[in-house]
Amino acid sequence: MDTIKGKRKTEIITGRVKELRKDKNITQQKLAEDIEVSTNTISRIERKQINLSSNIALRIARKYNVSLDWLFCLSDEKDLNAFRDYKRLHSTMKFIDEAASEKLKLTPPDLKNLLNNKK
Repeated sequence: MDTIKGKRKTEIITGRVKELRKDKNITQQKLAEDIEVSTNTISRIERKQINLSSNIALRIARKYNVSLDWLFCLSDEKDLNAFRDYKRLHSTMKFIDEAASEKLKLTPPDLKNLLNNKK
């Protein structure tokens, strides 16, 4: 993802809150209730009157299973599970590449443990 700065980034971040809310087909009131803030706070975030705080972003991410990186425009991957899977795959591939460069022999149980995130 290209680096986005300043006012444009703020617009995208606030737009992502609204996008998520629309995707989940919920009202500002429901979102506010779910993350324990006022409806006015959600409205002001969506209207770009206040910035999305890290505290509110964390509540949204946890409640709706979205990546903080997506909310803060650091990634285009919204789904937290997909983001975790990508990071896990990346670290697994890195480990396999390192093992190959060191000419380590990985047995099937080694691979199974690796894929299950066990070392």
